[in-house]
This record gives sequence, C-alpha cells and structure tokens, in this order.
Amino acid sequence: MLDQRNAQRYVRRPFVPMPTGDDEPRLTHAGRVRSDPAHQQPRVMHAHQGLVEIILIDKGDAVFLLDDRKRHVQTGDLLIYNAGMVHDETVPPESGASWWCVGVSGIRMPGLRPDALVPDGHECVFPTGERFDDLRELFAMVHRSLSRGLPDAERLCHYLMLSILSETLTILSGAQSPPLTASDALARRIKSYIDAHFAEPLSLQDLASALHVSPWYLSHVFKKEIGYSPMRYLARRRIGEAQTLLLETDLPVGRIAEQVGYETQTYFNQQFTKNVGVPPGQYRRESLAVGSAQEDGAPPSKAPAPSKDVAPSKDAAPSKDAAKDAAPSKDAPTSKGIASMKDAAKGTASSKDASTAKDAPPSKDAPGGPSRRKDTKKRDRPT
Repeated sequence: MLDQRNAQRYVRRPFVPMPTGDDEPRLTHAGRVRSDPAHQQPRVMHAHQGLVEIILIDKGDAVFLLDDRKRHVQTGDLLIYNAGMVHDETVPPESGASWWCVGVSGIRMPGLRPDALVPDGHECVFPTGERFDDLRELFAMVHRSLSRGLPDAERLCHYLMLSILSETLTILSGAQSPPLTASDALARRIKSYIDAHFAEPLSLQDLASALHVSPWYLSHVFKKEIGYSPMRYLARRRIGEAQTLLLETDLPVGRIAEQVGYETQTYFNQQFTKNVGVPPGQYRRESLAVGSAQEDGAPPSKAPAPSKDVAPSKDAAPSKDAAKDAAPSKDAPTSKGIASMKDAAKGTASSKDASTAKDAPPSKDAPGGPSRRKDTKKRDRPT
C-alpha cells in the first residue's frame, strides 16, 4: 500500500518538453510534508545545489531557519529557496504543520544568477492571499499525478510546474523587501563566513577576528538576527552536512567527522545524536533501510524517515559504524518521507525528505574522497 502521509515523487522517465531550449525549467521533485510524532529524525540545516525549491505552507504554522534568520511561517505562505540557500525546517511533531514542495532546475531569470527566483539576501517568504487555493490545487495535482504513476504523468506535471512558476512570479512581482539594517548586514556576513568555513577549526574568537568585531557584539547581533548563537549555528551546519555525506556517499563515519570539522569521532557522535536523535551509523542504516523494505513490497517501515538530500539504498546493510555510535537522545523534531517515480508506479513508497538521490551500499572505506551514489534505478531519492 502506498503511504501517502509524507511521500515525495521524482521524475525518472525521459521527457522532452515542448518547446525545448537550454533555458527550459525542469521539474525535479514534488512532495507533501507533514510533521509526524511517529518519526523522530529531523533533516538539519542544509542547502540544495542546482535547483530552486518552492514551498507552500498548507496548514498550521512553524518557525523555519531561512538563510540568515528564523522566520515564522503560516498557512498560505509561499517560500522560495534559491540554490545554495541554507534552510532548517525542524518543526515539533505535535505542531500539525504541513506543506507542499516542488523542486525546479534550469531556472534563468533576468538580472539573477542561475537557479534563483529572488535576489540573494532578499525576502523569501510571501503571502499568497487570494491565490492560495489555486496554488494548493496545482501542487496537489503534481503530487497526485506522480504518486499514481499515471500515463504521461511527467508531461502533465511539467506544465503544472510551469503554472506554479507563473503564479509564483506574479506573487513575487508585487512584493517588496524590507530595507537592510546594519545589524542585518553584519549577521549575514557572520553567517556567510561560517557557511564557507564550517569544516575548519573555528572558535568565537576566530570569527570575531575575521570580521573585526568583538566576540560579545558578534554573538549578540547573530543571536538576535538569526535565532541561534554562532557556535550553535556552526554545530547544526556541520551536522546537516554530515547527514548529506552519510546518505550520499560511502565514507565511513570517522572520515565524515573529519570532513565536517570534528577532531574526534566520539565528539561528533555526541553532537550528531544531540541534534538528530540517533547516532550517525544508525541514522545511515535506518534511513537507507526504509526505502529498501518498501521497494521490495514490504509494509511501510516504522523506522524514522530519511531526510532531504537523501537516497534510501536497496542494498544497504548494517555497517561497523554501529559499534562506534553513542546512545540516542530524546530529541524528536519533524520528519519527512521519500519515494521515487519508479516506486510510485509500482504502488510502493518510502518516507519524504530529499533533494538529491544517489544509491550505493555503505562501503568499508572510500579513499580519495566521497563516492556519490549514482544508480538512479535503485534510488528512492535533500527543503
């Protein structure tokens, strides 16, 4: 049975739109996300490359970290994530919030960089007003068509995606960004520096010295504008990148810890468990196992859902990472589920939360850097 609660569908079959051209946008994925107390693993701070993600808040309200600050979002809000924009959609499961999303690649707008719908650093949350019902139906039609595996669904969904883009651009054309204050500008400089150097040894004093401000003032401004202290933001940024590497590469946990800036695997395990709720090795095994069980026609797994930028692996097997993992914590934020177009056509599914899809079983070692999973036929799936 197809689990419709948190399913995300991806376009898998070849499709040439009409008209064709280098600037033609392409639909990469469509999903529905609901906060669910049954799932325990959040997808911590991360960014998508090579696509714009458009989010429509369908129900409830929540607080998201969007680029450089925490933002309250509510029913009817439209959110734009330019490629590379860091975001964190950790929502308490009891909030009842839900939202639709589509990913679109190949966007080229006059005066903007590739894969951007709004200028970097500008407003990214927009009320839809009277257009909300129409937009919601467009998102729902895309998701329904892909999840049912209807004939020629990709072609239909391509034009539905263009309609979503048209509605989105109309909404953006009437919006104005608030003026940038001095503290806004400093907070963005701090955030940009952390995003560029999070894998390096970095202390509060290092940040202050690099940006020529006092540590106290830096902490005060950043916490006020972003909602996290600089060191808390740094930790979550590292963990978000670690999740991506766990799900998209075969690197062992120890090497991932090094690549995201931790000197010891023990401390990395502690921080990962604190932020995600389970140790890194367990997170990798359970996230990949969800897609494996459901791809073989098994009932939906009760394991926590995989996360955005993730691809559950059909061949994933328990690794030696488990012996090194710390005990899970009591954290219990939002989760999402994923499913591929291939699986949707079979009437199977896994849970939502992804933006890139790669697939290969974790290997014992991966010299020479990350080995990305590339088998699109096996992969089930990165907000």
